[in-house]
Amino acid sequence: MVIVGIAAAVLGVSWCAVVMAVPSFHVCTWKTLTGFPCAGCGGTRALLLLFGGRWSDALLMNPGAVLSAVVWAVLMLYASSVLIFRLEPWRPAWRGVRMWRWVFAGAVAVNWLYLLAVGRV
Repeated sequence: MVIVGIAAAVLGVSWCAVVMAVPSFHVCTWKTLTGFPCAGCGGTRALLLLFGGRWSDALLMNPGAVLSAVVWAVLMLYASSVLIFRLEPWRPAWRGVRMWRWVFAGAVAVNWLYLLAVGRV
């Protein structure tokens, strides 16, 4: 899991570097076709603001992307500590998997509604 997390981080940083180097490179196909922001619109800019230390601006840009980055960082810290200190990993009983799927879908929907409400460009 740590290797997948590191690979995701490398890909994410690479993507942000490309967008910073060529700002016109990233064009949202969904927004181009429909005129409405997608659920991830502003995510790259939000992460760039987050890594630049502008936390409140990042949250206003795309709260879902910022929350995802924080959850990813905590998960990677946990997974690394389990490997380094040879701890027993926490294995929850996932009886309510469907419930968590709905919670995740609801969070994506709420984030998208926020982006629609603020007219994310």
